[in-house]
Amino acid sequence: MKAEEYFVERLLEESLISENNRELYRFGFNRLILFIINVIMALIIGMICRMLLVSICFSIGYFLLRRYSGGFHVKNPKICFVLSAGMILVVLGIIRFMPSNTNIIVMLLIGADVIILMYAPKGTSQRPLSRSEEVVFKRITRKILLIENILVLLLLPLQYEFAESFTMSVVFSALMLIPSILSSGK
Repeated sequence: MKAEEYFVERLLEESLISENNRELYRFGFNRLILFIINVIMALIIGMICRMLLVSICFSIGYFLLRRYSGGFHVKNPKICFVLSAGMILVVLGIIRFMPSNTNIIVMLLIGADVIILMYAPKGTSQRPLSRSEEVVFKRITRKILLIENILVLLLLPLQYEFAESFTMSVVFSALMLIPSILSSGK
């Protein structure tokens, strides 16, 4: 029995949910478990690379922005896990080995901002967004983007690696929009 099914069965046995809500709770537990696994993976990669706080900053910034900006998603959770681990390794490698250059960070941030502001949010074929969701997600995306941009500007003179990590969260969120932009033609 999968973990999410186990939790749903316990809720049903305790009469905490109705049978009608079984699939909704199963889906919710599945998403929660995947989220926890991804957080643990990001923490482990951060510790191995001796960049734990940078990994945490990137992961928080990326997760919050990506949740509302949308874009490319793979259907298979195992492939998603491997790609996510690879992305974190690439980001940490960029941060560790890219020469410190405020101009590059600002240009990357502006370029990613433009893509996100022009094209987010993007739903998927499995989960298209309704018109009302688009309006709400666009507003939330812009607020998160503003906060992350302010963090980058504040952190640049104080903690350059953290500024880089938030910049990379914006850049990689923008990169995830590109396949959706190309496939939809707009």
